[in-house]
Amino acid sequence: MDTKFTPGPWHLDTLVYDGNVTHTVRAPYCTEAVHFRKPKAGYTQAEREQHNADARLIAAAPDLLRCLVALVGIAKDQGWKPEFLEMSREAITKAIGYVPADNT
Repeated sequence: MDTKFTPGPWHLDTLVYDGNVTHTVRAPYCTEAVHFRKPKAGYTQAEREQHNADARLIAAAPDLLRCLVALVGIAKDQGWKPEFLEMSREAITKAIGYVPADNT
């Protein structure tokens, strides 16, 4: 799969400093990282859990995409429902801009 993003595995680091929570998502051999933070003041437990879930999802994105592409590649031969295949192809296209030729 030819990608324009940095392939995984990506790693999630969490830092709490001076009332702020900062999540950093790092890719191997990449000089830049994705940072996002939320101030602790007024931060509800539900918002904290949502923020942590977002960070984990971002870190898992390359692995999830690789699995989805592999599943779509075998799904045609396994008789999966067309609507599931279409939904999967749409998700792949959203992530990388196209569906690899062997998964069309």
